[in-house]
Amino acid sequence: TYTGAAQGPTTSTVVGSTGAVTYSYSGTGATTYGPSATRPTNAGTYQVVATVAADANYNTATSAALGFTINKVALTITADNQTVGYGTAVATVTGAGTYTASGFVNGETSAVIGGSASYTTTYTATTAVGTAGVTITPVTTLLTATNYTFTAANGTITIGKANSTITATGTTTYTYTGAAQGPTTSTVVGS
Repeated sequence: TYTGAAQGPTTSTVVGSTGAVTYSYSGTGATTYGPSATRPTNAGTYQVVATVAADANYNTATSAALGFTINKVALTITADNQTVGYGTAVATVTGAGTYTASGFVNGETSAVIGGSASYTTTYTATTAVGTAGVTITPVTTLLTATNYTFTAANGTITIGKANSTITATGTTTYTYTGAAQGPTTSTVVGS
């Protein structure tokens, strides 16, 4: 599993020559690496070939390739909690989604993550104030990282009261009659 350090087989069984043993590492499949005498550090699939030098009594020999894998580390991508007002549009909630990544190794940070997450939620614009268990979840399929995979974890949506508005409406010009006059209607949004 990826650690940031060089990894791969460094031992071999030699029958015959007492010459120096060298190793050649290269990527296989979709992994591009080498050939190199330096062991790889990044996650991927590799092979190593060992070669023993000739000595006074034996010729040089080369092993068959030995395949090995450096697995990716799983990061947890947790949606950050949000507080929204009642009636907030779902698109506003998911569009404001952010996440916190955890599980990095080798002192790495979220700078190694490419792409962006989208979000799904159990929230609706009619979810009542104070409803428990309302979640927002990151969709990680568009996130990329050479040495990491991604596991999504929910954040919490807290629904608070929305602000109401009221606007007085009606006629704004009156002629004096001696009776009480003025607007008596209003438009209310919210409560």
